[in-house]
Amino acid sequence: MERTLEAVPAPTQASDSWRAEVGTLFEEARAADHTQSVLDSYMTAGPLPGTSVAASMTISRVSMTVADGHSTSDIFLARSSAPGAEVIEVARTAAVLVPLESAAPPVDRSARVLSSTGAFIEVPGHADFIIAIVFTVVSEHPEVLEELRHAERHVNEALFTLFRALLATFRWADADGRVLPSPEDIRG
Repeated sequence: MERTLEAVPAPTQASDSWRAEVGTLFEEARAADHTQSVLDSYMTAGPLPGTSVAASMTISRVSMTVADGHSTSDIFLARSSAPGAEVIEVARTAAVLVPLESAAPPVDRSARVLSSTGAFIEVPGHADFIIAIVFTVVSEHPEVLEELRHAERHVNEALFTLFRALLATFRWADADGRVLPSPEDIRG
């Protein structure tokens, strides 16, 4: 914990305004969550050192109404046909990564979305909901010089690679916190 606190850069006027803006955005998002479906949210503690790039990840429970004769797998199949979608495995269950269209930022904010990706994950034994994770990478600058775009793309790609690595660490646990065996372990 001490090493982590030592690694956090000292606040500056710019980082204080960033924290205030992010806090406002977080409160707006929380107020808009009338169904209490957001389970958790994570974000970098400001722009990554030496960059203007920050990232966030929001995890939500998405209630499903599955029609007769259709399963969550059918819904994942439909999601997988979206442009740029990729079927992956998360904790040995079906998942789909889908690039998301980014809404235009409000006029009073200067942040620019570099990428936004949704991960839709099937939850074993539950046909009534899925887990949706939205991973978003932003730049605090509305525009960058052409010679910096390449570096910005590399930072964005590195963060997306980190997100994929994080998905690879997921495990399902029961109500007591015990990691559930995979379907392969059960079959034997």
